[in-house]
Amino acid sequence: LRVLATGRGSALRARMAAQKASSFIDKLALILVRDRKQLVVRTAGKSAFFTPGGKREGAETDAQALVRECKEELDVDVAAETMEPYGVFQAQAFGKPEGTMVRMTCYTAEYTGTLTASSEIEELVRVRVSGLAPAFTSQPELTRACVLRSAGSRVTARSQT
Repeated sequence: LRVLATGRGSALRARMAAQKASSFIDKLALILVRDRKQLVVRTAGKSAFFTPGGKREGAETDAQALVRECKEELDVDVAAETMEPYGVFQAQAFGKPEGTMVRMTCYTAEYTGTLTASSEIEELVRVRVSGLAPAFTSQPELTRACVLRSAGSRVTARSQT
């Protein structure tokens, strides 16, 4: 996993660079952490857990796409006005040929409703994130838990700093 950018301005610059690179799968993700546990989801028929989110459709903005994806996948209403850039992360795309990279622009946000697996999502799991500083919600290492093998709620992500 490679951290490309964190913070407001750098995340935007990194996302713009991502749009120029056609060898990347460009995705958005919502980072939801409560009690040092990050929400991850598993799509029906798959064995890996991912951070909820997805791809833009047409000329959608990041906010429009993430609001739509979270409604489809989690059945919650993301408050777009509360979205805050979290970081941009790049890694080998899970289940894709070697060299196929995914670039995720991640956000935090508030939402209303009850988190429910819907649409193509089969399972929601909160995974423990250990080894992080007390201000864990601002640590990019948290997103190391974004792509997980199906190990259920016992998966632990450890900081490598």
